[in-house]
Amino acid sequence: MDSEQFELGEDTFFMTLESGRNNFEMFMVIGFASAGQAVAHQKQMGLSNAYMPANVQVSVRVPTAKDSFNTFVASCSSKMANELAEGRMDSAEFMQKITKNLKIM
Repeated sequence: MDSEQFELGEDTFFMTLESGRNNFEMFMVIGFASAGQAVAHQKQMGLSNAYMPANVQVSVRVPTAKDSFNTFVASCSSKMANELAEGRMDSAEFMQKITKNLKIM
């Protein structure tokens, strides 16, 4: 991953990924789990300047045709992303919750 794929917003961590045609859900789950784990690690370190966003937003670019993409955008709380990362929420339940607010651009 390149650093250009991340944006550290004031209250939201943004991640952009690019998937294949048929596996954007896997990229969504991995993106949210990674972000949840990173936020948990920041909290565990206990530093005064730790980055602790309240929310995580993952965008996945999916090719639709040559040089054409749809972008799927979903967000959740950092707490929910951490529950996924720690296995307290399974991926199917997680996807059901975030797809209620999934946007396609």
